[in-house]
Amino acid sequence: MLDCRTATTDVWLHNVRAALSTGPGTVVLRHLDLLPAEILPNLLAELRPVAEHSGDRPGPRLVATTRLWTSAPARRTTRPVRRHVTVPPLRHRPDDLRDIVPVLLTRLRPRDPVCCAPGL
Repeated sequence: MLDCRTATTDVWLHNVRAALSTGPGTVVLRHLDLLPAEILPNLLAELRPVAEHSGDRPGPRLVATTRLWTSAPARRTTRPVRRHVTVPPLRHRPDDLRDIVPVLLTRLRPRDPVCCAPGL
């Protein structure tokens, strides 16, 4: 997972390049809407080979998260993207908590029986 908020140096772009070159898997660009404008052209240059060769060889799946779909980095970076999915915030989907909480608790304490009691 690469946080676009911290994309201020060539080290960050090197990390993007390294993540994209690992082959199959998933590369997550988090907070794409907060990517500094001066980094965007370099990021697009790194993503271009992945988009151009996506059918030729197995490579990473690219996932980008953004809160503002209308931001310039989000619009420009996702032009070649095949699918866009909008997921409403969890605060608008309280019924999903019943499924999510047990998974998260198990990850936090895999060896201990942990449960979530309903609110009083």
